[in-house]
Amino acid sequence: MVFKPTVLLVRPDRDLCWRGSLWIRGLFDGTHCMRLTAVVGGTRLEQTESFSGLLAGRLTRDVIEETQREFQAMNAAVKQRAEANAS
Repeated sequence: MVFKPTVLLVRPDRDLCWRGSLWIRGLFDGTHCMRLTAVVGGTRLEQTESFSGLLAGRLTRDVIEETQREFQAMNAAVKQRAEANAS
């Protein structure tokens, strides 16, 4: 899927949030945030996504399941890349 998100928040080394819309804003919107937090021995990456709009109730379940799979794949890739760069 190709979309042109609107950046909502940028805090370097901490947060990045954006909102993407399907076709037009208010129909089906997703707000995605990524947060980095320092923890003992490394950094924690947390991702969240919330959905809103007229079609959110009808589309949300399938989209959430797919989004969770994509988050897991992305998190594994980020972890692998970060660990490779650390050594």
